[in-house]
Amino acid sequence: MRRDDHLDEDEWPQENGFEDAFDEGPDETPCPACGRMVYEDTPKCPYCGEWIAPAGSADQRSRTWLWPIVVVALILLILVAWHGLAR
Repeated sequence: MRRDDHLDEDEWPQENGFEDAFDEGPDETPCPACGRMVYEDTPKCPYCGEWIAPAGSADQRSRTWLWPIVVVALILLILVAWHGLAR
């Protein structure tokens, strides 16, 4: 008789998931310039030397400035029209 034969199925040690956490490698993505795999948070490709911009960063910056510019332009247009009508 083995030492652990007296244990019920519920008393057996359970999988805790720690093994899965160590099996995952770092997140990698292909370099847009050379196509080699680099870490996602790498600012510059170590193989070709090209800077890697975060996805959508230029597009996001352009949208950030769009609405303030539109609002300022409308306010100036209203002020110019109001000043012209006041004469």
